[in-house]
Amino acid sequence: MSIAGSAFEDEMDEDYREWEQETVRIEKAISLVGRRDLSVLGRAGVDRKVLLTLLALAARSDRGLPKLMRQRQAALKSLSRRLETLAEEARERVNDPLSVVQFWAYINVGKTLGMPFPKAMADDPGAEFIVAGMRTLAKIMSGQAAKFGDYLRTWGKTDIGVALLLARYRLLCPKMEHLDELARLLTDAFEAAGKNRSFSADGLRKTYKRRAKRLLRLWIMFAAPTGPPPPAPPTPIAPQRILDA
Repeated sequence: MSIAGSAFEDEMDEDYREWEQETVRIEKAISLVGRRDLSVLGRAGVDRKVLLTLLALAARSDRGLPKLMRQRQAALKSLSRRLETLAEEARERVNDPLSVVQFWAYINVGKTLGMPFPKAMADDPGAEFIVAGMRTLAKIMSGQAAKFGDYLRTWGKTDIGVALLLARYRLLCPKMEHLDELARLLTDAFEAAGKNRSFSADGLRKTYKRRAKRLLRLWIMFAAPTGPPPPAPPTPIAPQRILDA
């Protein structure tokens, strides 16, 4: 779960890099001042790396993540529209006999020599699948952009860092034990982030009941391994011939 080990690190934009570096700094600060509490939770079966990242995210829960999510949503929308446009242009080209050089050979001398009327690119079985695939990808990206919108409308204006920590902690520690240690670590995390806020075990229990249960259900829904429905078979691209043989 540690962000530093991300496989796509080289592809991250500058905003995400800055956000990541500050998160990692907070993780290190927590690991120094909260060694004892981290050890207690570790013996209870809680993954130390996962917990450190969740604590840092809770303390850093400003407006950074929604901003990054909206950037990705906008990129998905833009690419989806461009793919749809490109798919339409590709459909026109593969259906156009004038877009194959054999057509020009046919009208110059080929017809006189008995050359059969040339096929458009649409007669190649691969062409229709490529065009259909472009449209399918555009729909997938558009669908993901819509999901970003649903998520942001529900949580984008809410500080969900602590609720996220508790929802994930419930999965790591089903009996919700050692909340005193967790409260101290959360206080340390906020202090490392430059925020003066303290937590208690009772306060965390109340936050879990009010907000984390709902977030946990949402997390389970997004984590479920549900793939996209199989795409419909591509519509054959009928060649539109402009001259008769």
